[in-house]
Amino acid sequence: SPSAAPGAMLPQPDVTLPDGRVARLDEILGPSFAIVGIDADPAAALPAASRAAWDRLGARHVHLASASGTVPPAAARDHDDHLTRWLGGLHAPFLVVRPDKFVVAQFSADGATAATRDAIALLGTD
Repeated sequence: SPSAAPGAMLPQPDVTLPDGRVARLDEILGPSFAIVGIDADPAAALPAASRAAWDRLGARHVHLASASGTVPPAAARDHDDHLTRWLGGLHAPFLVVRPDKFVVAQFSADGATAATRDAIALLGTD
């Protein structure tokens, strides 16, 4: 199965949106960078400096609940756990996804500051 390591293309499973509609993950990622949290809200869990750095790049924060997890009101549900299986577990539940849907970084909330710094340096932007 494909690796979830940085450099891999993010799969595009169907997800259930907060309003009950089913859509491709692409629809909620948007056209720019996205920070995807699996069973974790990147807007709430990441340090303020990391959020601000991604906000400057226009990144969208996407909270995706696994099929077995509780789905908060603003989260979409990965109803077949496609991404959870692809990641091989949730040791690092945050993904940075480029506009072309390739994964730039995978990290935990504790590793967010270093991962953000490294990813932005890799992207050649500040």
